[in-house]
Amino acid sequence: MVAPSHALRPVGPTDADSAAALGADLWRIAGENHAGLRAEAVALDPDGRRLRATIATRDGRRFHPSVMLTPGRDGRIAVRGGCNCMAETNCQHVAQALIAARAQGLFAATPVAGVQPGTSPGTPPGTSPPTSPAPMRRAAWHPSAPPAAAPQEAPLPWELGAWLDSLPRALEAASADYPASLRQRLIYVIDIAPDARGVPGLAIVPHTAGLRKDGSVGANSHRQSLSNWGRHELPRHARPVDRVPMARLAARERREPSPEDDPSDTLRRVLATGRARLGSASGPELHEGPAQAGRIDWQLRTDGSQLPRLVLDTPGLTAVLIPDPWYLDAQAQLLGPVLLDLPIPLASRLLAAPALAATTDVARVRAELARRVPGLALPAPHDPPPIETVTDPPRPVLRLTAGAPRTRGNRAWDTPEARAEARLGFRYGPVELQAGPDRSDAGLRSADGKLYRVRRDRRAEAAFAAVLPEHGLGPRLTEGGYGWHVPDPVRFVPPADEPGAWHSILLHVLPQLRAAGWSIEIEDDFPLRLVEADDDLSAAFHDAPEEGSGIDWLELHLGVSVAGERVDLVPALVKLLEGLPADLTAAVTGASDAATFLLPLPDGRLLALKLGQIRPILLALIELFAGGAIDPDARGLRFSRHNAAELAALEQAVPELVWQGGEALRALGRQLREAGGTIPEAAIPDSFKGTLRPYQARGVDWLQFLRAAELGGVLADDMGLGKTVQTLAHLLIEKAAGRLDRPALIVCPTSLVPNWCAEAERFAPDLRVLALHGPARKQHFDRIAAHDLVI
Repeated sequence: MVAPSHALRPVGPTDADSAAALGADLWRIAGENHAGLRAEAVALDPDGRRLRATIATRDGRRFHPSVMLTPGRDGRIAVRGGCNCMAETNCQHVAQALIAARAQGLFAATPVAGVQPGTSPGTPPGTSPPTSPAPMRRAAWHPSAPPAAAPQEAPLPWELGAWLDSLPRALEAASADYPASLRQRLIYVIDIAPDARGVPGLAIVPHTAGLRKDGSVGANSHRQSLSNWGRHELPRHARPVDRVPMARLAARERREPSPEDDPSDTLRRVLATGRARLGSASGPELHEGPAQAGRIDWQLRTDGSQLPRLVLDTPGLTAVLIPDPWYLDAQAQLLGPVLLDLPIPLASRLLAAPALAATTDVARVRAELARRVPGLALPAPHDPPPIETVTDPPRPVLRLTAGAPRTRGNRAWDTPEARAEARLGFRYGPVELQAGPDRSDAGLRSADGKLYRVRRDRRAEAAFAAVLPEHGLGPRLTEGGYGWHVPDPVRFVPPADEPGAWHSILLHVLPQLRAAGWSIEIEDDFPLRLVEADDDLSAAFHDAPEEGSGIDWLELHLGVSVAGERVDLVPALVKLLEGLPADLTAAVTGASDAATFLLPLPDGRLLALKLGQIRPILLALIELFAGGAIDPDARGLRFSRHNAAELAALEQAVPELVWQGGEALRALGRQLREAGGTIPEAAIPDSFKGTLRPYQARGVDWLQFLRAAELGGVLADDMGLGKTVQTLAHLLIEKAAGRLDRPALIVCPTSLVPNWCAEAERFAPDLRVLALHGPARKQHFDRIAAHDLVI
């Protein structure tokens, strides 16, 4: 901690204050440092009233004393310390915290009453210190030692100095910004918590997540534990603005809500951090939106009962309770309050009403509402419609939807296959019923604003339910009493130990059930959506310059048309490679070309491709990924001239793919691959006066090959083996071919300039050489263009 300027530092306790609180002997021993303690961290709260420290012992143990400093009217400062050691209060660790705070300049200089320079704290005036004190580990810890600051200004009063010192810290406490070095973030994941009784609630679940290279939040996150939140210091990944909302969330989880808990204020604080995300830690960022008008109305439920619901005037909004009425606009990424004509507490109680069964005396309920809340026009339940009887035979309905996500400890375990499930129901005329026992009121159901009493055919329903296990869909096991698991008659899933089982069901089972008369409904939240490509794959390159890198990149796009829309498969393929299962290569190579390969797209759909169409691309990308040529954090495939050979390998692996753009880069890649490690020999011109050794000739061949490929390169060898001669031969070839249209530049130590000039005169006398060095070099600048080589 950086100490404040001397004039603004609060006055610390004197030696007499500390000795009175801790005892003269303990204070003296602490100053002599007999305990061998060392202060690793010392910090003073912004108001100057609490001192915290970490004290380490020689054997590696660490203690955390906390010292309360209370100024009295007589100018003395009361010292009260606590610690996690066995002494618990006013121990030697508390004393060392006070000594270290003064040594580090956290307190202003104070007169030491009754203690002469050179004496130990707690030593009475006129007496001598111990004759053989143990050597101090750090002399600056002595309470009588002056602070590092040289000026001895008169300190301000305690309260005024502490207040002035707290102003910049208050500004820092209000900031939600993170230092650039900290890559971990506290994210508030906000999601809808469905409530079967009425209006859904809003769940706020804190997560910790890391940042990717581009600054976005990574996909992997961990649920933040709230069990001990607020009982210790803020973790490094939290900001001061998180203190209040996180403390409130922790208190709610521990079922210890305080009177100061304000759900709307908590939500506003969460949104103000800029780290509120919808659905997941990497989801869209949420902000506070303007208030929207709404009303409360009683609505008929599927079982014939009525419940009050929150109705919003603006379409596309989702009503939620926190418990105050709010709305969620997922499209605009907004959360905002709902304005009602009723007081908010009364509206919240209305929305918490129990369901009114179809047989309830609605007129009596309306009368009671008017009697108990006079003067307000409360929304009242409606008269139920007349009841009709349905005798139609059942028609099976299989509804594909998302089940509840699973968790392991604090880590979310939520893959699309683990969440997907099929729910069995039956349609009787206009009414759809779930499989299993009927718990409705007298078998009543509502549809299109009407009430129906359904006569169910249980034998036919059981026959339909028995068909699903024959196609690989068994009842999901749910936990019953005493840890038993019982089959759910509504929810069906494939075996968990069969990877790809859902893919087979989507591709083969569902078409068979449709042909047998089943109705297949796919909900919007179903995590596995199967689509097919309208045409063949094609490859296209687009410019993707990296700003400031000096390298021009080409970005590869592999596209197909899906439902009339062009879809780039590269992000999906890169993500697939990032979570590469060990048996993917074997699975890709072991199946036939006619087999179906399902590629998860970023929007949650599954693209069905013939394996023969995607296999060569996938195998080539697997090889590139294993060789480090694909960066999974880039979320794309970028190639520069340095990656031309890898690109040529990809192009050669998929000859039937239609390629567009990047002709120069692809031609370079083909040239590099056709060379096959054999570099062509360069023709040395007669103007070179010398004979190259075989390895030197190979070096010239290498330089010429790099020049032909328009690549930079390195010629490296031990000192004295002829790199200078090889470079001169390379330059002579360039001059003879007419490509040396501007001077070549040699940068070398001054001591080697004569050697370069002598070697050029000996082996390449046709090169016009200019040596530029020393204080007079400026006068030769106008001659540079007339030379072939500048040293």
